[in-house]
Amino acid sequence: MDEDFKIILKKRAQSWVYEVQSSNKKTKIFNAFNGQQLSSISQSEAIWVVDNKTTMKPIGVELINEPKIGSEYRGRDLPLYRVRVEKPESGVVYIDPTTGDIMAIRTTLWRAWDFLWSLHIMDYRERDDFSHWLIRIFAALSVLTVVSGIVLWIISSKLAQN
Repeated sequence: MDEDFKIILKKRAQSWVYEVQSSNKKTKIFNAFNGQQLSSISQSEAIWVVDNKTTMKPIGVELINEPKIGSEYRGRDLPLYRVRVEKPESGVVYIDPTTGDIMAIRTTLWRAWDFLWSLHIMDYRERDDFSHWLIRIFAALSVLTVVSGIVLWIISSKLAQN
């Protein structure tokens, strides 16, 4: 069985590791010094990541295992650490517990943008699907309006010539 691997040497929280990604997107982490496979980062390491890789100050952390509709981390693989941060940002940082990477940062400004995005794509629940029945109806009405405008323009220009 041939399988491609991608190996990356990087710093995870406070130690050097090898991140091994297989072609099926499974990631394993190994200690760079002794080759021992490592488990997920701890909650305290997740706080360390936010404290040292952002300008935000963490105030709490929780592990998310179950997806919720309309969540801020939608479309991402779970589990994720959700680290709450205090002002001035007043937001949340999502961290991959396997790699220790910051997956997303959600602030009040992002939430405003996300609300406007939901209005734009007319998907008010999940805010991901821009190919649903409501937008298709509006697209069909738009095409109908344009076609009827062209027909009326042709008819009125012929009447104006007569």
